[in-house]
Amino acid sequence: MDGGFAVVDRERLIAEETKVITPWYKNLINLFIAPTKAMEETIEADPVKGTGLGIFWASFFSVIFTVLTFINPLQKQALFDTLRQVGTAEDKLEQSYQLQLISGSIMVVITVILGAFISALGLQIMRAICKDKGSFKKLFIIALFSCIVSSGLNCIDTALQLAIGTKISVLGIGAVLGASAANPMLQTLAATLSIPTIWSLVILIVGYKVMTRKSAVKATIVVLILEAISVGFTYSMMMLSQTAMSMVQ
Repeated sequence: MDGGFAVVDRERLIAEETKVITPWYKNLINLFIAPTKAMEETIEADPVKGTGLGIFWASFFSVIFTVLTFINPLQKQALFDTLRQVGTAEDKLEQSYQLQLISGSIMVVITVILGAFISALGLQIMRAICKDKGSFKKLFIIALFSCIVSSGLNCIDTALQLAIGTKISVLGIGAVLGASAANPMLQTLAATLSIPTIWSLVILIVGYKVMTRKSAVKATIVVLILEAISVGFTYSMMMLSQTAMSMVQ
């Protein structure tokens, strides 16, 4: 019996010593081009690691996205016009703009981390209902990875906007909707049907599939149900906001 345990321990030690560890930067790239591999190497690790890096990269890309958005001349002019409307003096516009940039970056980071937490919480509820295995920590890492991909692709989107000279999303359907995007439903669709959003959903699906070891179909259904609830809530909030504004006017 002791010999049997010794053999098992020796095999485990050999497996650990010969295990190839993917560098963090390759794992980051794999999130965009090989999400299944990235998820397997993170979610199936013992112990599970990735929360710190997930928060760092999600925050990093979010800040870059915010900066690229603010330095877009069209966005900057629109912000200056808004500041003028609220009574900001001309000599204070640049200072107010810089403060908006700093506060906006902080708020975006907070929003992304909070959004990842809420997404993980929603997936945790769905996991409990479906009686799938997994943990909230793993779901939070999956949600953070989804935010990394979304924020990273949004950086590319804003960089393209800056290069082209527009403030309309290049990687979404907003570019083809034009003025009709004033419709609340179309606004919601424009925010949902974009490459960053769709690919972030793919990350959630792949992560849930890897964690629970369920089929891709079931993981897709779980994530899409959660997304439908989120989109419905967003649309409802937009309608309530417009109703409130019309009542005030």
